[in-house]
This record gives sequence, C-alpha cells and structure tokens, in this order.
Amino acid sequence: MAYKRSRARAALQTALMRIRSTVRSVDTKTADTDIRDYVLAASIFLAHAELENYVSDLFSGYASAACARAKQGSALPEFLRSHLFIEKANLRVVVGNFITGKSELDVLKALAWSLKNTAGPIVNDAIPLTPFNGKDILTLHKYPSHDNLRKVFFRIGVTNIFDRASRHLRQDASALLQSLGSLRTQLAHTGTLPGVSPKDIKERLKETERFVGAIDRVMFKETAGAFGSAVWASHMC
Repeated sequence: MAYKRSRARAALQTALMRIRSTVRSVDTKTADTDIRDYVLAASIFLAHAELENYVSDLFSGYASAACARAKQGSALPEFLRSHLFIEKANLRVVVGNFITGKSELDVLKALAWSLKNTAGPIVNDAIPLTPFNGKDILTLHKYPSHDNLRKVFFRIGVTNIFDRASRHLRQDASALLQSLGSLRTQLAHTGTLPGVSPKDIKERLKETERFVGAIDRVMFKETAGAFGSAVWASHMC
C-alpha cells in the first residue's frame, strides 16, 4: 500500500490553511499595525498548538492501530512493550521507593499487584493485552520539542526520528522544527517579534507542513512494518 496522509496530518493542514488565510488578511499596507502584530503573534501560538495536536492525534492513531493488531504483549514492538510495562507497573515510583529505603515488603507488594493487574498483560501472553491509548505512549512528552519527539518516537522503536525525517526532506528536519519553535519561545519570553513580517509567518507555516509531512511518512513506514500497511488506512486515515 502506498503512503496516504494520516487523519492527523489532514487536520493540521486544514488548521494551518485557516491560520494562513488570517495572516494574509493583514498583509496589506492599510492594515492597522497593532492588529497585524496581534494576528502574527496569535498565528505563531496557534500553529504551534496545532503541531502539538498533530503529535497527540498521530500517537492516538498509532495506539489504536497497535491495539487492533496486537492481542498479546509480545506482538508489540519491543521498546513500546518495555515502555508500557514501566508505565503500567508504575516502575519509576516502585524503584524510587526501593532506592530510598522504603519498606521492601511494600515495594514487593506494589510490584506484585501491578503484575497481577495493570502490567500483567504486557509481559504475560496468557492474558489478553489490555487496550492502551496515545497518552500512555506520550505520557508527559506531547509538547513538540526536539527532545520530546526523539523520546516518544524512540518508545515505538524509531531511534533516529530526525535523521529519518531529514532523509525524506533532503534537509535538516531539526532546523524546520526550530524555525517555528524559536519564534514561539521568543514571543513567550519577550512578548514581541521585531522584524517579523506576515511573509515570515507564512514561510514558517509552510516549513511546519513540510516537517509534519516527513514525520507522517516515517510513522507510516513504522506502523506498516510493525502491524501491516492496511491498519494505517483503517485506523490512522
């Protein structure tokens, strides 16, 4: 099956089209300067929020596809299986309690409970896999920063997301992500964007679309490789 854009990518493109149209409306010599500045600032925040929505929707779709095809924990990609076990067993807290010298009996009880309940289906193929969702994969890392994207893609087995996206783009994917992110950070810290024009914003929106296009293709290949290409069309488009 040939690549088809995901539902998440289609939604982002529609949202960016609306933002671009609004920016275009103030790209005139007669536009009020204050209104234009407000529109440009809002456009940056909205575009970045839509990028975050894209990441959330993309991994929700991936989780849905995984649950549709993987009926046992062993059918999941190994890094995803490990990640879900850590989360479902609340392993960070359990290990933290052990390191800090909490009662060993309490630690063992907590782990035993998790193995019988939330974490059991992840490691025990005799128990049907409990459905999970995109939030279980993303946890607290859905904000589309460079580090967060590397981390969440690593969790599904993509160890070099920016290298792979860059090959699709034939340019540095990190630079495209930073292009919009740097404006958002500047605006959040200073409240101003001196020298930024409507043309600049439209260019950033175009770069964001290109970045997402590459990420989408990497996710398609990863999903198809793990669960078959048909599940992409049935659960992610």
